[in-house]
Amino acid sequence: GFNGTSYFSLVAYNNNNTALATDSAIWVFGLGTDPNNRLVRRVDEGAVTGEMARRSEPETQIGTNELFVYYNKKTGNIPQLRRARTAIVKG
Repeated sequence: GFNGTSYFSLVAYNNNNTALATDSAIWVFGLGTDPNNRLVRRVDEGAVTGEMARRSEPETQIGTNELFVYYNKKTGNIPQLRRARTAIVKG
């Protein structure tokens, strides 16, 4: 946990058949007893830019002062490892 809350991340596809999906989004969820730390938030760059890309394999990581999500992004044939800031900081 982080700040007394358990966080996990997942990928959501735009198609029920993930092999045919052309876009996906990375989300982080917070579950805990403190209602102020319960959240659902999209964290990949597509949330801001609207860029379509296949994103996959999110991993939630606790940094020194902030929670991050690492994931893979593939646009065309170019794979990239990405790090998303979550704005979830030690409090």
